[in-house]
Amino acid sequence: SCAIALPILLAAPHAQAEGSRDLTSSGGYRPYIEYRTASAGGVPRRTIIKVYAEVGETIDLGSSAVGIGSGIIEYTRPNGSQGDCGSTGLIANRTEEDNQSFTPCSITVGSGEAGIWEIDFVSPNEASADNPTARTATSSWTQPNNVGYVSAWDVTVKDGGAPVSGRVYANYYAFNIGNNVNNALSSSMVVLTEEGYRYEVDFNGLDPFGFILFSNNKGYRDNQGDPIFRSLQYVGNNPGTLPNGFSFQDPNAADSGNDVTHKLFINPPDSSMPSFASSPTGQTWLYSEPSPPPVPNNFAFVGEEGTNGQAGTSPLGGAFTFDYTGITDNSYSITLDLGGNADGSPDGIYGNANDVTLLGLASPGFNEVPWNGLDGNGTPVNAGDNSYGAQINLYAGEAHFPMADAENNTNGIIIERLNEPAGFSSGGEFQVYYDDRNSGSSASDFSICTSGETGADCYGTGPNPRAALLGINSNSGAHRFSSSYGDRRGLDTWVYYPSTTVVLNGGITIKEADLVLLKTDNTDTAVPGDNLTYVITVENKGPSNVVDATFEDNLPPELTNATWTCAITTGTGNCHAASGAADGANQILTTLDLEKDAIATYTISTQVVSAPPSNSIDNTGTITRSNDVTDPDLTNNSDSDTTTLNLLLDLTLVKRITAIDGTTITSYVDDTQDNPATPTVNEANFDNHAFWPPGSNAAGISDFLAGAISDDISPGEELEYTIYFLSSGNFPLTNVNLCDWIPPNTAYVANSAELFIDGTTTNGTVQFLSAGTAPSVPCPPGSNSNGAVIVNVVNSPTQLPAATGAGTPSNAYGYIRFRVTVD
Repeated sequence: SCAIALPILLAAPHAQAEGSRDLTSSGGYRPYIEYRTASAGGVPRRTIIKVYAEVGETIDLGSSAVGIGSGIIEYTRPNGSQGDCGSTGLIANRTEEDNQSFTPCSITVGSGEAGIWEIDFVSPNEASADNPTARTATSSWTQPNNVGYVSAWDVTVKDGGAPVSGRVYANYYAFNIGNNVNNALSSSMVVLTEEGYRYEVDFNGLDPFGFILFSNNKGYRDNQGDPIFRSLQYVGNNPGTLPNGFSFQDPNAADSGNDVTHKLFINPPDSSMPSFASSPTGQTWLYSEPSPPPVPNNFAFVGEEGTNGQAGTSPLGGAFTFDYTGITDNSYSITLDLGGNADGSPDGIYGNANDVTLLGLASPGFNEVPWNGLDGNGTPVNAGDNSYGAQINLYAGEAHFPMADAENNTNGIIIERLNEPAGFSSGGEFQVYYDDRNSGSSASDFSICTSGETGADCYGTGPNPRAALLGINSNSGAHRFSSSYGDRRGLDTWVYYPSTTVVLNGGITIKEADLVLLKTDNTDTAVPGDNLTYVITVENKGPSNVVDATFEDNLPPELTNATWTCAITTGTGNCHAASGAADGANQILTTLDLEKDAIATYTISTQVVSAPPSNSIDNTGTITRSNDVTDPDLTNNSDSDTTTLNLLLDLTLVKRITAIDGTTITSYVDDTQDNPATPTVNEANFDNHAFWPPGSNAAGISDFLAGAISDDISPGEELEYTIYFLSSGNFPLTNVNLCDWIPPNTAYVANSAELFIDGTTTNGTVQFLSAGTAPSVPCPPGSNSNGAVIVNVVNSPTQLPAATGAGTPSNAYGYIRFRVTVD
């Protein structure tokens, strides 16, 4: 098994020499360094030691592999030139290692050679995959032939013969313990960050097997290159690989942008080193004193729909915003106090109960961090009157220690911050952070709260279950796990230095209101011309009050002249307008406020002017929640009312003889007695319909209806017939066709048929159908023995509107006129 681990340290002894003697001085088991051609997680299993030296200083080197197989010590000067120690520098046994009594390979740093030297302790056989024998740190050892690891090594810088400590480091170490069954790694190191922060890491009995040890500023990253601030479940066979979409900075690669691999020193770094130095791969940062992190400004929260300090219940949420001045990206943490008291209200303690912490990477200038409205357990935060608190920190000196495939960590690791910016005294030197929840490629892969974990370090248990994201004191060990819990997992532990904590002014309120609308009108049926009254009630069932809820009613075009009123009829609320009229689009749109359990009543008065093809009018009212107030049940936010139209489609006809031989007949006929054979037909209903144009003649008949019913006629005379028509129902007529047989013993006068509507305007077609031709429209009973006059009064979609008064409208009536000669 090979692990990839980021370092975690505690105080280490300040030895004169720097190398394997330091790594074994604190007990536990010996960490052999690997020098193989193989890789682990894409990182070569090949330890390259780096050492800073000045002109005139000497570098003493030693290795247990010198002269064994291909074992040798090779070095690369800062200017890129290379050399080796040949057969010198052999460390033959544990005594020579511990007492530094071997004869070293000694190199004097010449002019132009100051800077960082790279040392390769080449193993006897780089191609070998053999693992070493697990040994306690202080026990005797031998260096086997034909293996890809080195048992002991040493790098000592001397100035005038006096050893100088704190010059030796590596970007990463490829270590191998030999086994992982109670074979504890108790070594310690010091991590130096690019910003100058130093952390001492004590592995405190970590129980891995073969592993890569490194530290960087991001830990595991997403596919955008941002830190994810949590652990990961590896996929595939042991040791497995990272799930798709995740990566870490290759510690063997050069720093790039804001992706930095920290330097792992054997002892606390020498403060006399420069801030930058030459190396075989170019200039690299080295020693500096830390600066404090920037302080976040203008910390605020805005709901997803734009309301300051307020969000609806999930799935609505919102975003935190802040800015800061600086030149580098910095991590942030935003923690919400979402509960803790028995009634669910916030208790003022950040990090316990169901609190949530948001982590990420910020950039100088404006930043926005979304929050989905869920608490730390993934449950929507309840709406209510509580004001939930939030606080933010920015961080500097960030260092991650992701341990991949490190099976056990029973004692927990210890990390101590060794310095802080000048003039600051923040405490928290041993604070570490981690998050192993849902640490895989899917949410169910694993959680830190398993039987393999121990004590209050299990995220989600203990008196302060969110503490792992807010910092746990590692003085006695933290982030413990056992039972091979770390197998095929990348468990990230990180540290950083916090800015001044900034608290969200005013807090956050969560709102939810179930708005219910019911609509009725004063009748189920109507005819054009009727007035309708709609009554709409809007109730807020809570639990939150609403401000600026929107009432909307888009009236159909069959309704006109709509006016409305609004009143609060139950509880407390406010109609933003008490009355109004529908706008030019026939829409009513207004807003109101309703406290919990309040009811508003809207009354809409309107008139039916026409009907749709369905002969029914559907009208729907809708109430819409305010911004950033969730409505949990949208099915009751609107209601429709249907009014059925009782339509009367009626065409009144009156036929008269209106001229004989060109002489107009101007008399008016009261025809109530003209058909005594059928007394049940009151033909005066046709002559005297109230909607014919008005008249003042003695017969009381419309002046429009002149003519005779019968007269004495002689052969050769010419008769003029007029058929008066009136749309006398309550709904417009379409596709109106008239058919009149030419009377027997008469002959149609060619081209004499005419149609008049609205006085003189023709609107349709007139034709004569010769005898024996089948008509194209329905005709009275009988056959076409003498011809017929066929009139299409109107075609769809043109309409003959229904009369609404005497002679109104003027195109609701007209006449058809034609002439015949008497045989």
